[in-house]
Amino acid sequence: MSKPRQQKSGFSNTHKNKETNEKPVQNSPTNITKGKLAIELINQGKLKEAEAIYRELISAGISNHIIYGNLAALCVMQDGCEEPIKLLHNALKLEPNFPKALISLGIALKKKGKLNAAISSYNIALQLKPNDAEAQYNLGNSLLEKGDLNAAISSYNIALQLKPNHPETHYNLGNALQKQGDLNNAINSYNIALQLKPNYLEAHINLGNSLLEKGDLNAAISSYNIALQLKPNHPETHYNLGNALQKKGDLNNAISSYNAALQLKPNYPEAHYNLGNALQKKGDLNASLSNHKRAVLIDPKNSNSFYGIGRIQAAKGDLKGSKNSFYKANDLDPNNTAALFELSKNISTDGDSQKLLTQLNGVTSNNLNLIDKSYLEFALANFYHESKDYINAMRHLMNANKLKLSLHPSDLRSQLLRTEQAADLARQIDKGNPNNGKGRIFIVGAPRCGSTLLESVLVTNPYVRELGESNALTEAFYQVKAAINSKEIAPSLLALYTKQAGEIPEKCTHSVDKNLYNFRFVAAIARAMPAAKVIHCRRHPLDNILSMLRSNLENGNNYTSDLTDAAKFLIHQEKTMNRSKRKYEKHIFTFDYDAFTSNPKKTISPLIDWLGLKWNERYLRPEANDRLINTASVIEARQPINSKSLGGWKNYRELLKPAEESLIESGIFNI
Repeated sequence: MSKPRQQKSGFSNTHKNKETNEKPVQNSPTNITKGKLAIELINQGKLKEAEAIYRELISAGISNHIIYGNLAALCVMQDGCEEPIKLLHNALKLEPNFPKALISLGIALKKKGKLNAAISSYNIALQLKPNDAEAQYNLGNSLLEKGDLNAAISSYNIALQLKPNHPETHYNLGNALQKQGDLNNAINSYNIALQLKPNYLEAHINLGNSLLEKGDLNAAISSYNIALQLKPNHPETHYNLGNALQKKGDLNNAISSYNAALQLKPNYPEAHYNLGNALQKKGDLNASLSNHKRAVLIDPKNSNSFYGIGRIQAAKGDLKGSKNSFYKANDLDPNNTAALFELSKNISTDGDSQKLLTQLNGVTSNNLNLIDKSYLEFALANFYHESKDYINAMRHLMNANKLKLSLHPSDLRSQLLRTEQAADLARQIDKGNPNNGKGRIFIVGAPRCGSTLLESVLVTNPYVRELGESNALTEAFYQVKAAINSKEIAPSLLALYTKQAGEIPEKCTHSVDKNLYNFRFVAAIARAMPAAKVIHCRRHPLDNILSMLRSNLENGNNYTSDLTDAAKFLIHQEKTMNRSKRKYEKHIFTFDYDAFTSNPKKTISPLIDWLGLKWNERYLRPEANDRLINTASVIEARQPINSKSLGGWKNYRELLKPAEESLIESGIFNI
């Protein structure tokens, strides 16, 4: 967040001697003229020249509170001299009832980090002059820096009653509201500041930050782009733009933004860290690890970078190393709740459990934002789940998902709309020849349906190339859609998909695309790629929903945090696949995750035959494969095939009742 704007203290325009016990120096016409000249110079922005005049007057023996006060105010503005506090005390000694000097003193004290003394100075000024908007505004700034958000907001609101059209007050009120988590009112305050001052760089940046935190990514990106028009070489704005683009899934442009930030500010650990995150999502784990390590070199106490290193170690199969990195992240920052969440997913001994409990108890929850609070709740839910204390596990799981939904409301409606749009367009896809799509395997289903384990099994075959959760088909499909909507000749879906996903290498015979949302495009796949194979992965629906709730999935799967919406999505996905199976039965294999974990060989053998692959016992030992696993299921996928999670929903039945009722009412699931 950009820092609050400090109000510069005003200046007094008259220079009259104050009666003291000492004999005052006569205020000659020359001295009066010099005082007026100093004010004119200040108004012209010639602060150094004005400062020289005031110093000359003080050296001449003029004991005048306004001269001392104005010279101190110049020092505060310029950060160029060390004695503003001494000067202000001199001014107040000459004239104790001098509000402007008290305000300047407050500003000077705040710069020294003496917040309580600054607040006291502003309050004395307000006792002398209760309707001083400047004093209220600066009081709000000190209260904000101290963390007393309610009092800061109160001061800003009083200042705005006295001076409604002051953009800096609206801006700093927005900062306080944003810190308080009141994003809607923060956004409103920033917008008012921008109406009053359209080229207000900091307001555009912090408006973008609030919109980003709220999840309004397009609006956040727009705010950052406006800020970059005002100041193109601002590394923090490039960095924040990268964060918004990464959350939107636009990884290429996010990476470009982070690189732009690093060109301007090479030793920018946060930019290296988030560039590492974007590269990890793209699957470039080595480049990702390099950036995280660079962040640690710049800032050895960078907790987030150790967290990032831990995630990459887990993806590479080094679970012990990843655990140590997460511990290091937490040692550096006990409030790194994301690292605690990762540790909570990898509890293997009583020692792990006790250590995690100690770390969870060390979190200062009052200092957490909503995202970090949700991570803490997820970690607590996992801890109690492993302890088999399902009552407390349910309580924390509900809290965690409630916090997530407050930031990212369920996107079920848009999910259903995308399926509808895909179905409308699929009928217009040109039919391919019978061999089109040969070797292409698509795993589809709902999130947390067991697809990562299935993918792990298939890619133990060295002739099967994994694509991970590729967006290639989605991007290809919408390119076809754009052409059709423009009434142009539609390009080949297969050609576009191959361009996005890449050709199947000569050494391979098959590729596996595990983007589960490709269930929307089964009809398009069947038409454009008749030789392709679609595997519908499914499991017990309540185990599936429970896993969605516990997994803390990234933005874009927001419905998974809402019990009833998760059930509705599962019903929707099942109905969509049932329609596809009736029409394209030979293209689709239904894979039962529950049956597979109970009897692996009996379940997987028919699938291997259907895919035209040769049988090998290694299909039954996917954990022995040293492949990269870059998904939320990394811990589970590193374990031998087991049925531990089957029926886990029964421990959470009370929590899952609304979902259970929806599933039963649909008539398509056997609970």
